[in-house]
Amino acid sequence: MLRARIFRSRATGCGFIVLNSTNFRVNINVKAMPHFFFLWNDELIDYIQLHGVTQDEFEEVVLDSIEVQTSCSSGRPIVFGETSTGKYLACIFEYIDRDTVLPVTAYEVD
Repeated sequence: MLRARIFRSRATGCGFIVLNSTNFRVNINVKAMPHFFFLWNDELIDYIQLHGVTQDEFEEVVLDSIEVQTSCSSGRPIVFGETSTGKYLACIFEYIDRDTVLPVTAYEVD
């Protein structure tokens, strides 16, 4: 009989799966992807589009980010990352709560 248990580290946010059977035990490490609700309105969407960034690209970079830094100019959270379209973006936002993000701006960086 094969049993599977899923765990998530509170410290790192990474998860792992433990498969148990009478013959073997396997640990599979899984990087838990962050999840957020994004609060968009037409004004925010238009604003980031002025910088050549789409709503989907912004969300992709934020969700795929590994490290959240602090913007030197605004003091807000900022992440950097590459989109599936090949752009390297800086995305600045605010945390509303643990699961909710308010986009502020985004722009392409070299």
